[in-house]
Amino acid sequence: MNDRIWTKEYVLLMASNLFVAANFYSLMSTSAGFAISRFGVSETMAGLGAGIFVVGALISRIIVGRYTTQLDLKKTLLIGTAALILCTGLLMAVNNFVVFCLLRFLGGATFGVNNNTLMTAVTYIIPEKRKGEGVNWYSLSQILGMAIGPFLAVFLMNRYDFNAVFLFVTFIAAAAFLMVAFVRFPKDISKHRPAKEILPASAPQDGTTAPAAPPLSERGIWQFFERSAIPIAVLCFILYFCNNNFLSFAAIFVTDSGAVNLSSLIFLVYAVAMLILRPIVGKIFDKYGSTQILVIGFILYAAGYYLLGRGATALFIPAALLLGFGISALQGSTLAIVVTNAPRHRLAIANATYFFSFDLGATVGPIVGGGVIEYMGYGMMYYICAIIVIACLPLYFGVLAKRANRLPA
Repeated sequence: MNDRIWTKEYVLLMASNLFVAANFYSLMSTSAGFAISRFGVSETMAGLGAGIFVVGALISRIIVGRYTTQLDLKKTLLIGTAALILCTGLLMAVNNFVVFCLLRFLGGATFGVNNNTLMTAVTYIIPEKRKGEGVNWYSLSQILGMAIGPFLAVFLMNRYDFNAVFLFVTFIAAAAFLMVAFVRFPKDISKHRPAKEILPASAPQDGTTAPAAPPLSERGIWQFFERSAIPIAVLCFILYFCNNNFLSFAAIFVTDSGAVNLSSLIFLVYAVAMLILRPIVGKIFDKYGSTQILVIGFILYAAGYYLLGRGATALFIPAALLLGFGISALQGSTLAIVVTNAPRHRLAIANATYFFSFDLGATVGPIVGGGVIEYMGYGMMYYICAIIVIACLPLYFGVLAKRANRLPA
């Protein structure tokens, strides 16, 4: 059996995901500032402008997760990345806040399609025995996108103007399209018809077609969500509620604190910290399970928000470092749990369930966070994030861990 991870298709999918992620995080880190600067809206409305992008992603993930089995993966990715180019390119001509929000919503929908389809394709081609390692290596592309995107976008915003940012994100969307164009899926994977060993347990084992009627556990709302992923999805909603308050408002907070030169650097430090830890997370997960990684992640992540909330220039880089280490441990282990627990024929829906929680938290976070900032300030908003994260420890051990199917110890 071939246990290779680093195939040509794996690398191309990683590269495409890197550019899609860079597009996402570039706009996430600059949209609030753009809305405040260009349209003079409040922090709450600016949070809406940043978060509505993720509403589109949230909705599209539900749909694509349910109907991926009827779609050609290659064609879906080509259409999705082409649409992303269009939605980001049009931002250069926007002159109305409502139109801006509409384009952000549509861009989010295309991001959801691309991100979920890329993840689904990769989970099929990673060898079963190296699932945790393969998923975590792949997720490095997301981290690199998180490093390249906000760092360059905030730099361009400060050095030139927002149109330079929009030109940049359009260019990297085109790069994602180019990477997908060179991918050559095996026919059974491209058509999303996995081989016999990844059919549901109820399917015949002689290669014939699976029964037309799905089991009760896969009907109704469970056509769109995977049961085994729900406990971890709840946890991820809380984490990304906090995470997008960092991504959406940190550049403004650091600039207002008088450290303009650090407003882009903190994103680079944050992403490099994630990059350093992520390969280690995958190996530890495959060997020891998730508990140790999650505990360390919660503590580091909460400490990062506490330091950020202090608002001291000397603490911004250490805060970004701790936030990067923390979210890397949490994201890498939770995603590996979801992929490991899900039935093979439900991988697309499991991925959609996980990223649905990602999108929902990312949508609600900046809107609520913007309201807190208006009345209590940036520092207090980040202190509240620290409290929320540390509260996840008893929540995980008291409720979620007990309900997760086959959750690694």
